[in-house]
Amino acid sequence: MTVPLVVFAVLSFFAFYSFNPFGASSGWFYQAVSRPESVVPAAVAAVNTEIFSETLHHFHGLAMLLSLTVAGLGIFVAFTTYYWKKINADVVASAPVLKYLYMFFLHKWYFDEFYQMTFVKGTDVIAGAYRWFDNVIIDGVVNGVAKWTVGITHGVKHTWEEGITGSIFYLIIFALLSSFIGWQVTIGLLAGSGSTVAMIECGLLGVGVAALSFFLFYVGVGGFDNKIIDGIVNLIAYFAGFFGLLTRKLQTGKVQTYLALALFGVMVFFLWFK
Repeated sequence: MTVPLVVFAVLSFFAFYSFNPFGASSGWFYQAVSRPESVVPAAVAAVNTEIFSETLHHFHGLAMLLSLTVAGLGIFVAFTTYYWKKINADVVASAPVLKYLYMFFLHKWYFDEFYQMTFVKGTDVIAGAYRWFDNVIIDGVVNGVAKWTVGITHGVKHTWEEGITGSIFYLIIFALLSSFIGWQVTIGLLAGSGSTVAMIECGLLGVGVAALSFFLFYVGVGGFDNKIIDGIVNLIAYFAGFFGLLTRKLQTGKVQTYLALALFGVMVFFLWFK
């Protein structure tokens, strides 16, 4: 922060704007910046603008003299202390009261420390909070959804066999969820039916639904497709092949066999519709 303070110090010197310390109207900055006729709204403007302008000019001069006096006093004290050596800076720095003022000016009003504690540290704290929110909340939700999707797709069986962390947790959650589904089915079927036989039937049906739900959770969507859907298709294909082998033996290519089968069919037809 030393460079900005140096820049501000240079800009505070009157010679940067005008070489006339008592009037800046001849300087380049006064000529370059266009000024409005009045910055005060008409509703709250002074009745007599001449008195207002005269008072404003008077205070401008007073402020300028005060600032020059303070600056000159600072330059005089600096020369007295560090150039003429009339004031011992070490003694002043170790004085009971003046040492705090000395440290205050030595650290440039603690502006750097204030900037470090507020803006830099504050920005670090906010950035750390955003980083934690992104890593824990956002990434946690995304990774959690991904893990649950993998668990539902491949089933607990896959996570158990692969030794993935959390397999027991998934197993317990899916077991509780399956029991809840079976319980809801049992309660829904028992509505309006109070006989013992109906209760037993509904209970067995609820247990079956819970077992089926747990099986689906255990093997997953992929396991259901591989075991159930593909199993049914393969079973149909197996029966088709099996009956094809049986009926293939009837196709001997002999006329006598076909006549015997036709006669057998006619007899079955006659006996069925007799």
